Amino acid sequence: IVPHILPADKNQLLKNINNWVSDDRGYWFTSENGFGYYDVFNNSLQVLNQHVIFASGQRVTGNIARATEKNYWVTLKRSGILVYDRVAKKDTVIFGDKNKPDNTYGNAIYDLQKGTDGHVWFTSRNKLYRVNPHDFSYKIYSAPRTNEKVAETKISPLRILFTKSGRMFVCSHLRIYEFKSGELVTVYPAKGFSNFSIEKINEDALQNVWVQTDNGVFKTDTGFSRWESMNNLPGWGDS
Repeated sequence: IVPHILPADKNQLLKNINNWVSDDRGYWFTSENGFGYYDVFNNSLQVLNQHVIFASGQRVTGNIARATEKNYWVTLKRSGILVYDRVAKKDTVIFGDKNKPDNTYGNAIYDLQKGTDGHVWFTSRNKLYRVNPHDFSYKIYSAPRTNEKVAETKISPLRILFTKSGRMFVCSHLRIYEFKSGELVTVYPAKGFSNFSIEKINEDALQNVWVQTDNGVFKTDTGFSRWESMNNLPGWGDS
């Protein structure tokens, strides 16, 4: 076995990677120290920090999605979204101008994903955004209103899951929604709020839904009717 040695990285770009997407040669990725591309075949690293620093004045990047054949979208720290054109090697920033409506300036973007419908979806400012990646037109969706006393941040969209069967789920801290017919519909719990704080949802190859919470990890079905605690699995530990 020959060890694989990563290229020199004086910017420590490969340290503390936050997110990545692959293409046929390597990986586009975000990290605590910037944004870059790693070519696996040439074992070379392309540092793209200049785009991040110019757009936001700092290096931290979060989520990344391949929005079109040539454009990658990268979330900046409380400064909107960097749209990087890998062909022209140019960038633009969207939702980062605090003088424009529906901007995310000063707010975190919690999730960013390319949807099965071709749009880019992201969550911020207690809302769910759907954006056309070609002209940046968008729509915004809010969680269902409730008469119960609860902080808006606890029931607002956070994490997004596109299932293999074509459904779209969005979780908040206290509820899980399904996006259908142009609105967010509560699917869990049927009434009231969750007994634990939901942090993330994912799907496995068998279409089970895994829910990460402040009370551990659970496996459930897409109807959210059968919950099985995974906290006692051998080797699971505190991960």
